[in-house]
Amino acid sequence: MLVKYTLYETKHRFFLVGSDQEDSVYKIMKIDRTTSTDLNITTDETFYSKKQTIELIQMIHDGNKHSGGLQKVGSYFGLIGFIKFLEGYYIILINKRSAVALIGGHYIYHIDDTEMLRIFSSTQKTENSINEESLFTEISIFGHNIFITLIARRSRFFAGARFLKRGTNDQGHVANDVETEQIVQNAKTTSFLTNSPKPNFTSFVQHRGSIPLYWSQDNVSLAPKPPIELSIVDPYFSAAALHFDNLFSRYNSPIIVLNLVKKNEKIRRESILLDEFSNAIAYLNQFLPPDDKIQYIAWDMARASKSQDQDVIGKLQEIAEKVLSTTQFFISGSKSNEGRRQKGVARTNCIDCLDRTNAAQFVIGKCALGKQLKVMGILSNSTVPFDSDATNLLNAMYHDHGDTIALQYGGSHLVNTMETYRKLSPWTSHSRDMLESIKRYYNNSFTDADKQDSFNLFLGNYIPNKKSHIWDMQSDFYLHNDHPEIRRPKRSYINWYSKKNLNTEKPLICKPKTDSYYTEYYRPTVYTSFKRLFAYNIIGTNTRAVKEEVEISPFTERVSQQQPQPRHFTMYTLNIGGVKGLLTFKQDSELGLNEEIEAATENAESKPNTVDTSPGQQTQQQSQWFTTSALATRLMNPNVPENELKEYRRYIKPHNSQNFFFIDSETTQNFKFYQDYCNLTFYTDPLKFNECFNVKDELIFENFCGFEEKYSKKFSSFGFSTNKKLKKKNDFYKNYMESTF
Repeated sequence: MLVKYTLYETKHRFFLVGSDQEDSVYKIMKIDRTTSTDLNITTDETFYSKKQTIELIQMIHDGNKHSGGLQKVGSYFGLIGFIKFLEGYYIILINKRSAVALIGGHYIYHIDDTEMLRIFSSTQKTENSINEESLFTEISIFGHNIFITLIARRSRFFAGARFLKRGTNDQGHVANDVETEQIVQNAKTTSFLTNSPKPNFTSFVQHRGSIPLYWSQDNVSLAPKPPIELSIVDPYFSAAALHFDNLFSRYNSPIIVLNLVKKNEKIRRESILLDEFSNAIAYLNQFLPPDDKIQYIAWDMARASKSQDQDVIGKLQEIAEKVLSTTQFFISGSKSNEGRRQKGVARTNCIDCLDRTNAAQFVIGKCALGKQLKVMGILSNSTVPFDSDATNLLNAMYHDHGDTIALQYGGSHLVNTMETYRKLSPWTSHSRDMLESIKRYYNNSFTDADKQDSFNLFLGNYIPNKKSHIWDMQSDFYLHNDHPEIRRPKRSYINWYSKKNLNTEKPLICKPKTDSYYTEYYRPTVYTSFKRLFAYNIIGTNTRAVKEEVEISPFTERVSQQQPQPRHFTMYTLNIGGVKGLLTFKQDSELGLNEEIEAATENAESKPNTVDTSPGQQTQQQSQWFTTSALATRLMNPNVPENELKEYRRYIKPHNSQNFFFIDSETTQNFKFYQDYCNLTFYTDPLKFNECFNVKDELIFENFCGFEEKYSKKFSSFGFSTNKKLKKKNDFYKNYMESTF
């Protein structure tokens, strides 16, 4: 496999030379630069050695000396493709990459930067920075490492922005079509070829996509939620038939459809699609064999999340168990079995296929993770609890996964996260949700048109020409659908599916006899260090700061089930791609949420160490911690926990006012002030003190410093009185100093 590329140029041609990891095999591509209207590419099918390639490059240089010879343009990691603009074709090359995943000793790279070079005339470089989050993590089980990889494959068909691409086109391709694969790898062995007693690789695939009907939302009025319209009458649901036939060809049967759109609405919007989609499934199912019928599940997830008596997560877990028991998942071969393919797929959708869909896919993925780990011999049961390190990492991965899809399709991050549907999201996140909603509305209203033009241009749906410009087009309908004059032949309304795609046992892919993972992973000819080794620096549960008394298993639940309202951190700051390390989650104290404690006065110390049963405290315990009433109750009825009180006493002990006058001058600002004023030389020389000390100084000393009874004899020689009034001042100042520190 070619992994390194070098681009050379002459006046009339580009030469792209590719080589493998070991620099033992070379191939050459020739690109013509003499015309701006056509793209002429010649690929040499011959494989060259390193010596032959050097000789060939030298020969090309000698043959073009009269026109400047052969010049090196740069070194690259891959060729993305070619694109045509008004001035001709451009070549897009990858010049920066970063490793984001490791599967079977082979790296998966993320494109960090690209260069776009104009083919015709002189070389012009244009750099494009690509910043997306990678989704790869590690679970460490007492030193046994498990790699988890989440891969999203977005369809290039019918791609676009939110309100501009809805439903399906004539070919059955739907908007926001994304395939998600969750790969779990036992890192104890590196290569795919290792034949171990237990399977080392498992994989589970899910699918999301817009509802396969002809529907649209006209955003001309700039309304936040434009009305939904069924734009084309399709009584035989031909587009939906093409879509599900494509799913059968890709995943086999059965297909499980999880429809999460709203059912009961004051103004019918999503429910219009719910009824039509239900009719479509019912129509298509009547022609399918009984064992291959589409399994349809319709559930109003938005209404359930707002209801106090419905368990959203419990319902999703029931659905996840049904999905996994029906489709199962891929298992690599081992000594004890030949492996297994996944049969069928779960297709999830809501109205946008973003927030609700992402939460549902996470719960299904969490259920799949437990079963994958059990098959691999890691767990004795197939349950991974919520709030464990493993689940938190998986949640972060799916959150970043959903954010990337939402940014591309909707123009903002996810609005409703997993914490929202678990009803654990703090009230402070409401402002974030509102901000994301405003951002999504702004992008949908003002920037999506330009984004859609970019999609059409770079995906090849629109070929630039000087007669008509893409920004002059009123609609891109005919760029994504068949032209009325050249429509393809109609398919049968009854036999709408291909029988070869139903219940067909596809054989497992044969393992190759050799694998080049050793050179790619270990790189024996290059000096490497642990600091630069991806497998050493990836984020995982072993990076968690763990105390000795804490259970270090990544499957231990970190939140007590008896705690009525556990507080959770959201995953926005957990950057998987940046390898920043796992956040250490901790719970706030059940009673004390304020970190600044009031002064530890004699009254506070004298309170008994019992739970306050006053009406205010009862209200605080009964109400949720993030509500306004609970916040007001905590402010009006502060309560200091015993552990915080002990910590405070330990902190103020070295600063006790009994010896503040004779300790270091940096102890208190008051003492520093008095030292600067009186110079305090009277400690050692009373005569000097008597010379500089007067009545005004004595008053300052009495009012600001004070002294303890055990020092009164020492000061009496200086003429100070130790009456009860002064002693009272000293006691008052002692209490003041304790509260200050």
